[in-house]
Amino acid sequence: MNIFFVRHGQTKCNELGLGQNDYEPLSAIGLKQAEMIARRVKALPIDIIHASPMKRASQTAKTIKAAVNKEIIYSELLVEHRLPSVMIGKALESSLAAQIREECNLYQDDIGWHYSDEENFLEYKARARQALEYLSGLPQKNVLVVSHGNFIKMLVLTMTLGDLIKPAVLYAFANKFRLRNTGLTYCKKTATGWSIEAFNDHQHLG
Repeated sequence: MNIFFVRHGQTKCNELGLGQNDYEPLSAIGLKQAEMIARRVKALPIDIIHASPMKRASQTAKTIKAAVNKEIIYSELLVEHRLPSVMIGKALESSLAAQIREECNLYQDDIGWHYSDEENFLEYKARARQALEYLSGLPQKNVLVVSHGNFIKMLVLTMTLGDLIKPAVLYAFANKFRLRNTGLTYCKKTATGWSIEAFNDHQHLG
């Protein structure tokens, strides 16, 4: 089974490094990026598209659909990691964000604890496992998934580390391995497990 993960195109909040809600649309640059990745994936053997229903991902998926003429199925399993809503419109590298991460990390092993209305680490980890099980069970051999930068990284880590993932590992990976908007990550599932064939391929952006 081949799964091609595509991060959505750029939004204004991406450009400014701000937390964003479900309805943040693609910027003018993001719309162009979506057209570029759509042209790129026309050369891939895509059977079906699965996508996050968040607006920035759904816009990207619809642009790809227009190019490859394949069905889109939306799944809440593929949405971005939900941060506390107090972070919407706030800088992701601010002292507030650092304070929230620090407090959340103190309770990383408590499934019942929440800072406010976020998806806590154990919920996030469980959803990543569930998403991989869902994708692995699809009947199609070649699946394109349009999702989000942090969640695609979480999926890749889950493929490689499984239950060994801790917040410190996730943060270190996310900070060192950047995933550009519309970056393409190709993973293969065989009888022996997952392999990562390409990560953050963005040659279509020039």
